[in-house]
Amino acid sequence: MSKRQSKTGVPHLVYQANTGFQYYLTFPKHFAANPKLPAQIRWSLSHDEALARDLAKYLNASFEQFLAKATEHYVELFSDRLLVDLQRFHLAVAEALKFADRVWKVRPSPMKLANQDLSVADARMMKESAERVVLCWR
Repeated sequence: MSKRQSKTGVPHLVYQANTGFQYYLTFPKHFAANPKLPAQIRWSLSHDEALARDLAKYLNASFEQFLAKATEHYVELFSDRLLVDLQRFHLAVAEALKFADRVWKVRPSPMKLANQDLSVADARMMKESAERVVLCWR
């Protein structure tokens, strides 16, 4: 497995301002000998750093096992099986990104929050503060 230097602290995870976080992995040379298999992958992992780090850690663990079994002989005989594994990893990442996107769409925008009346929240906090210790945002 290639050891791409990363400023993010997670191997194979890089950040570029215009594209966000991406997972880069260059496969061993014997993958390039098989025309069915990619020599490298570059998968987008969004602009959310925490999510991208978690996904990159998942991919690192998955690819460690994947590459342990992918010897030259195995690649030669079972390239279709390896492609299915790659598709499975990519689908898992896509599903996680889709779920995270749905969560962010449900939350109100910062502009909407900034324009809200906080008197109800203030009253609730004062009531709860009278009953027990409450962490305050002010």
